[in-house]
Amino acid sequence: VTAMAAMRVGKIDIMEGISFLQAQQMKQSNPTILQIPTPQTGYSMDPRNDKAPYTDIKVREALQMAINLPELASTYYGGTADPWPCSLTSDYLTGWGFPYSQWPQDLKDQYAYNPTAAKQLLAQAGFPNGLTTDLVVDSAVDPDLVQIIQSYFAAIGVNMSINTMVSASFTSYVMTSHANDALSMRTQGTLGATGNPLRQFVKFQTGASGNNAMVNDPTFNNFYAQALAVTSTVQMQQLLQQCNQYVAQQHYVISL
Repeated sequence: VTAMAAMRVGKIDIMEGISFLQAQQMKQSNPTILQIPTPQTGYSMDPRNDKAPYTDIKVREALQMAINLPELASTYYGGTADPWPCSLTSDYLTGWGFPYSQWPQDLKDQYAYNPTAAKQLLAQAGFPNGLTTDLVVDSAVDPDLVQIIQSYFAAIGVNMSINTMVSASFTSYVMTSHANDALSMRTQGTLGATGNPLRQFVKFQTGASGNNAMVNDPTFNNFYAQALAVTSTVQMQQLLQQCNQYVAQQHYVISL
């Protein structure tokens, strides 16, 4: 708030990472200030892949199908977000990731809003009457978004309680101690990365500090070993594309 006020009166020259709502407010009060949109890491909700029921990919896929991404993009995000899911790498890094436009139809179907299919997947996983779960969320995350997700889940019989923690406590509880037992959510998601490819290869690496989903997958781990051995940019691009396709198929986390 202090920085926004300083920006309005010209005491500072640049701000980064403000929300689209803040940008809209700034445009109304200071229409001459230059605004440049930049791609942001995609929000995600991270289930503990090492703890039931999220050890079952059917449950993780069901939660994804419960989310109406086009509706979120047009309403909550005010049309400023892409209405489709993303994998590990941002679609804006042309030639590096696995953009949604290239996904096969069967994979697109796994991410499409489909509450009926989501309930069927839960039944196949042994939860015909739904399930109860909990979310540990960083207080810096917009609570409105969390409540929207909670309502989406409720529509398929997943009752999610919410435990909000200040950022320092969240970091200690989830990212350091891994004390949460179900879902977590922080301000920077684990999908749509724009950084160094080698850093992307460790996003879901066993034991990695940012692996809040506690993925332990030898196939994913092997991508990093292969990345260290490549000898050209083209080889690195191809390997990251393969990694992206695998991440999308495995539904480690829920794309928001």
